[in-house]
Amino acid sequence: MGEFLVILVAAAFIISCGGQVQSDVSDHCYKAGDLIPCYARGTGPFHNPRYFFDLMLEDKQRGFVNEKKQTLRDILTGDQYLTSPYKLEFLVNEDSEVVCEKNLTKEEVLKLQDAVAKGYYIQMYCDDMPIWTFIGRMDNKKKRYFLYMDFDFSIYYNKEHLIEISA
Repeated sequence: MGEFLVILVAAAFIISCGGQVQSDVSDHCYKAGDLIPCYARGTGPFHNPRYFFDLMLEDKQRGFVNEKKQTLRDILTGDQYLTSPYKLEFLVNEDSEVVCEKNLTKEEVLKLQDAVAKGYYIQMYCDDMPIWTFIGRMDNKKKRYFLYMDFDFSIYYNKEHLIEISA
């Protein structure tokens, strides 16, 4: 029984590793104006990386978010990827654009304050490259919360390939 379990785990590992190199863009080559696929993996506290999508419900309710097709690896690890509201086009410089406007309720403000105090960050993948960015910061002396409202994406490329992306 123990050997069977080891073989089963090894087979699942090998299959899941093959799933890591697959993406929506088969060759990761882009032409000017092509959309770069961006997915949000989740939000969570920096010191305890559990992922909660409830901070992104506004976008889901407005129809921004569609789930990415899951690979076997995603299913086995429990990862869920949601299409982000950011539309990044290859070799196209864009000015700032509003992707979501919302008046927050008192409960939502408290939820965001709690997330900022716990050091929540957003994890995204663009062209299968990871991006991490905090959602805000807290001034402990004055007990003030600052929510980051803008994400400035920096995309580095070599010919038709992305080589690095950050926010």
